[in-house]
Amino acid sequence: MARARNNSCEYLVGGRRVRRNTNAKGVIGDADTGLTLSARCIRSGIPLVLRLMETASTDPAAIPLTPQDLTKREYFGREIPQDGKLFWSLPAREIVSFVRACDYFPFPSPWRHPQTILETMSGEKEIGVVKARLTGERCDRSPGTVGEVVGSGVKVACGDEWIVVNKLKVEERYVNSAEVLKPGSRLSNGR
Repeated sequence: MARARNNSCEYLVGGRRVRRNTNAKGVIGDADTGLTLSARCIRSGIPLVLRLMETASTDPAAIPLTPQDLTKREYFGREIPQDGKLFWSLPAREIVSFVRACDYFPFPSPWRHPQTILETMSGEKEIGVVKARLTGERCDRSPGTVGEVVGSGVKVACGDEWIVVNKLKVEERYVNSAEVLKPGSRLSNGR
């Protein structure tokens, strides 16, 4: 298992922790997605693993080993955060960060896209939110209210401000949000 933390990468080797300094920025930017972050980790991690394998094959004693304090270990399971549901009453930054974390577009998301329910006259339709961005605009509408069209996206009210939802996944198809969401319609928490 490998894990990045504090500009270092930790590997478990025989129950003992091996830490290598990556000298790389461990910052997640506001534009990063699950895909861009995964690609960056792979680009940074492959040279580290190759160097570790070479050192292990030529001079295993040169690999610094630190016993792992089992009382401080952490396990991050495969569960999807929030069970994959969007909660529109949350702050906009939390909602957009969740959407970005699940964004592997154009590839399928390993967690699936965060789900919301579009309330229509003919019933409810579950849709996935694929792309969203912050606006910084305060909002006084009920969370989940669809606002004005912005290009191919639409504004949606969150707990504190508007976000722009740009892309959706509806019935296994990716579509621009403005094709599906109309001003005044409502989104409710996912199932």
